[in-house]
Amino acid sequence: MNAYSLSIKREIVVCLAACGVIAFSPILSLFVGLVRTVIIFPFKLDAMFVYGIFIFILLLAIKTVVNRSSVLLFGIIILLFIAYLIAFGVNGENIEYFTEYGINFLILSAPWIFITYAVRDFKLFKRYLYIISLIIIVSLIMNMYVFKIDVFGEYTYTQTYAYAMLPAAIIICDSFFKKIQFFNVFLFAVSIVFIIAMGARGPLFCIILYLLLKTIIVYKSKPKKAFLISAVISTICALVYVGFYKILNYLLIIFQEANLSTRILLNLLEGTYLVDSARNSLFNYSIELVREHPLVGVGIGNDRLLLAAKMQNSSVLEAMGWYPHNIFLELLLHFGIIFGGVIILYLLIVLFNSVIK
Repeated sequence: MNAYSLSIKREIVVCLAACGVIAFSPILSLFVGLVRTVIIFPFKLDAMFVYGIFIFILLLAIKTVVNRSSVLLFGIIILLFIAYLIAFGVNGENIEYFTEYGINFLILSAPWIFITYAVRDFKLFKRYLYIISLIIIVSLIMNMYVFKIDVFGEYTYTQTYAYAMLPAAIIICDSFFKKIQFFNVFLFAVSIVFIIAMGARGPLFCIILYLLLKTIIVYKSKPKKAFLISAVISTICALVYVGFYKILNYLLIIFQEANLSTRILLNLLEGTYLVDSARNSLFNYSIELVREHPLVGVGIGNDRLLLAAKMQNSSVLEAMGWYPHNIFLELLLHFGIIFGGVIILYLLIVLFNSVIK
């Protein structure tokens, strides 16, 4: 086997591992759902088979991932973990909460960072991502309306499904900047309607932000193409705006009959889409906490406990969902004004160099 062939195989494995990390739950639920419509295996052997394949791919990719990692990346992960351990030590009475927080970091966040950093062939990666986006869309729709399987366990709520659909929506959206095809427009519309039906606004904001950033990036190298895409998007928005309330009322009737979330539709009809009293309270409480702990912050993870207490939520495990919904404010809460400010400045420089410069 020559060096080039070996390099390609390594790249394929890394791309498969990255895609698996992004969409493992939808892949698992789709496979299990399809298998169990035909036969029920003992000891959940069908699910164990998917886990086994995923672990096998990770094992094949781990050497390449480690070799392609940088000292800076290892340093950042180690520093974050040390900061987490310090927060854990100071707040030792909440063992169950901090244990879950640490497991999520070590098993979900850190591996994803290392694996995606190891990707080198982005054309190949995008091809695999497109396939993954199709699997996500089919899986979530089949899961909710055909298999009736709970993908995310006992903590499932509708917004979780919306965020699970977000990667698919962004991947399909990205394909528009290469070539606008009717099938992709249809898939994107399906993903958007699905997200709206789940009642989550966050994923919609993420998609809008991605569109803006991607347009700026494309404009630097292909201004005519960026202008054309902007014109198409503007035209679609104008057409939607003309019949905006008719479309909303039509969707509202459909959603009510299908027992789907009408939260976003009602917010748009009532003009309260950007109003959220809970998030405003979280933002204000976060500012208070930064003022109370300006130098070193409250520690990684501890911000959620403090915010949950201020929001009068007594459940420690449910505290995971209480955060300021603002990455810059969250960094100030975790590390204080000095260290948090340095991290924010670094992120802004990276963003500027990647998008604007």
